[in-house]
Amino acid sequence: MPLYLPPSMKFERLTDSLPARLLRSTLSFRPFQSKGPRPRVMQMGPNELFLDILSYFPVGDYLDCYYRAQISPLLRPTLRIPRVYLERSRILVALTSTCWDMRLRLLPWLWGRVQAYIVLGSYTTSASRVGQSLLMQCRLLLKSPSLAAHVHVLSVDLVFQKPEIQSRLSSFVRCLRALPNLHTLEIVYYLGGKNSTAIKRAFLSVRLPNVLTLTVYSGAESVIKACPNVRAVTLICGGFVIPDSAVDLLADMRHTIRRVAIIHGNPRGVAKLAERFPTLEELSLAEPSARHLRAITGFSSLRTLELVLLPSRRTGADPREMWTDQVQAAVDVLRTIPGNSPILIRLRKVDNTYLVSSPWWEMEEIWV
Repeated sequence: MPLYLPPSMKFERLTDSLPARLLRSTLSFRPFQSKGPRPRVMQMGPNELFLDILSYFPVGDYLDCYYRAQISPLLRPTLRIPRVYLERSRILVALTSTCWDMRLRLLPWLWGRVQAYIVLGSYTTSASRVGQSLLMQCRLLLKSPSLAAHVHVLSVDLVFQKPEIQSRLSSFVRCLRALPNLHTLEIVYYLGGKNSTAIKRAFLSVRLPNVLTLTVYSGAESVIKACPNVRAVTLICGGFVIPDSAVDLLADMRHTIRRVAIIHGNPRGVAKLAERFPTLEELSLAEPSARHLRAITGFSSLRTLELVLLPSRRTGADPREMWTDQVQAAVDVLRTIPGNSPILIRLRKVDNTYLVSSPWWEMEEIWV
């Protein structure tokens, strides 16, 4: 393999034709050290310049993919990924394959966020391809400690088939233990039933003290137990019900948890969480109803309330009118909470044009 590869289609064709074992060896390739000075292919600019360029290519957000699948039934059962989220990884892969200087500069940014639910070259991702992508990345990180040290955020989609659940979960758990700088773990989705039991068994003896931000599906409370120092927890309620076991576990960890985000939770679960965990400082609710908002009066120490507002599924309905009513109801409820400390309402309004590549979050903040 030549020392410097041009960023062209020839490199993509070369990597596609290589066997898996040879391709993994090229990822840890070290250039030949000649006796003379090594020629410099391009003038390297400051890191601020590269960060400014990369800022035009947004990082893939699991909530984006998740809510886009909720808005339109046409996106199920496969998960359709916005094209704009594939460009950043493609650019970083091409640049790190250009020369050794670019590889040393950009490799930490390429592996800083590992997203196993995004497969390069795939706009519509199937469950089998996602599971295979996760398995290959876990094996690569286990064999390359230098790459594992760069990983700070890990987003996975545990959609393994039944015969291979336990073996592949074991590889995933070993990979988690091999990531010394991991601080954010996002389990975006997993198939219920036997997968839930397998996840519980796999995480019984796991401890991840460095993880501070966690996203899990309801029913996978063993993952929360494995992160004793977690500060922010996002709970995705697949059955639209917050399990009592999850509420009890969050209440038991109230000394470390500062933020709880609930997606598709029931009002009764929110009220029970307020009863068991009244000292929660930050709460996030997706698609809140009037009953959800009335249940938050029990959070006496609440400082920030985030509302994720989705467009109405009714044809011809104006989402702006519905959002205005929800915000006004939240303001009225928060004013009834005793205490003189101001409360921040952070609004995330979702654009219903889910196939557009432009940013779809509309942020707004209101102090009450």
